[in-house]
Amino acid sequence: MPPSGPAGLRMGSSRATFFESVQAHTDVASVRGIGLSLIGLAATEVAEHRPENALRIAAAAEVYAQEEGIAVIYTEDTPGREFVDQAHAALPADAVARLTEAGRKLTIKEALDLARTPQTAPA
Repeated sequence: MPPSGPAGLRMGSSRATFFESVQAHTDVASVRGIGLSLIGLAATEVAEHRPENALRIAAAAEVYAQEEGIAVIYTEDTPGREFVDQAHAALPADAVARLTEAGRKLTIKEALDLARTPQTAPA
């Protein structure tokens, strides 16, 4: 279940910030920057207990982050990567492989739609 109270507000704020980052990179036609922003959206999916979505979005992010474009980089590490690593650890290897392959085929729009889809974790 997604966090509620102050944690839920912060998560919503984080999600909005990553969507704003995607838009900013779209405005300057930076596919690389969009890809890096998608990693943050994947991290929010993990924090909201949706590891399957996280892995699909992260796989798409990796594809797009290799493309041309400018991006603001604050650290050598990709922020959010540790959350995606948690999603990898939470699922069986065959599921990780299947979700990663599916994610690599997502368009940017499909990855963003997946990050926008309100879903709840299975009980």
